[in-house]
Amino acid sequence: KVRVKEIQTDPSPFKLKFDPNNPDAGPDGYVRLPNVDPMREMVDMMSAIRSYEANLTAFNTHKDMILKSLEIIRV
Repeated sequence: KVRVKEIQTDPSPFKLKFDPNNPDAGPDGYVRLPNVDPMREMVDMMSAIRSYEANLTAFNTHKDMILKSLEIIRV
């Protein structure tokens, strides 16, 4: 069972782009763009995938050891 421990707000500032014709522009003519760093998100995703693969390998190894132990007991 997976549970969320906490949700954090990213404190990094939004990127500002001057585009006064954009409907999302503020009174100063700037549009706030997302503060998402695609490279950081990719690295985090790759780290999560590697952790999942490592846990899956450990689980399968444990399962195989149990099955071998049961096989030895039967003989």
